[in-house]
Amino acid sequence: MGNALLDKRVQVASDGTVLLQLPIDLRGQEVEVHIRSLAPETDAELIAEIVRPLPAKTRKRYDALMEKRRAETLTSDEYDELQTLTDTVESDHLRRWESLGALSRRQGTPIGELAVRFGLVVSLASDDL
Repeated sequence: MGNALLDKRVQVASDGTVLLQLPIDLRGQEVEVHIRSLAPETDAELIAEIVRPLPAKTRKRYDALMEKRRAETLTSDEYDELQTLTDTVESDHLRRWESLGALSRRQGTPIGELAVRFGLVVSLASDDL
């Protein structure tokens, strides 16, 4: 979009619905929004989405908080942070699986086979492929 402030406030649901959260100082003003497709268009772009890892800092913090949860030593603030990070991790998984599904449809390859190929699952029984 070109405007860093607005770029952070745009969310696109898996059904394509666009939510734009305007800061208070822009509410009531006319705002021009140009929508562009965010869906990957090539196999290479889909594969890039499938293999793109969660940011290392996010993964490290999530793992640390999960360890504290298992040890039952989470503070209330850490619990809230863990809930937020869990949403982030789950959204990341959803992004990967949506891209995997799109690649599966595009190539005519069973999604289970692709999931094994890209390391999203270790193995599947042959009946699952």
